Amino acid sequence: MDSVHFADEIFAREHRSGYLPIDENRARIVRFDESRSFLSELGIAGEIIQTPSHSKDSISVILDCGACIVGDLEPIDFLPAYERNEALMNDWDRILAYKPERILYAHANEKVLRVEGEGRKEIITVEQ
Repeated sequence: MDSVHFADEIFAREHRSGYLPIDENRARIVRFDESRSFLSELGIAGEIIQTPSHSKDSISVILDCGACIVGDLEPIDFLPAYERNEALMNDWDRILAYKPERILYAHANEKVLRVEGEGRKEIITVEQ
């Protein structure tokens, strides 16, 4: 549970935020192979996958509607600059295997993926 409390000290410094650390006694730990069932209980069709190239506790949420929430993962259109980062390439290969249509980032603009020809992905920036 180290990663759960990794940033507690940082958030606690901002007294106006009202930050409270996660109470592990009230938390439910869900294994990746149980994530589809867990999300279904919440009325969400999809699953959670591990994408550890950003940090060892990073996840992505793949929704059956075609949306994919990747958080802090390096944006897909920057991949050519990271071609030697095998972990990042593996994360994106894992995500693209689900054939997502929209990629939602924590710190970048949404991307829409369109399949052109035989499995090739063309990245199109969604206009604001």
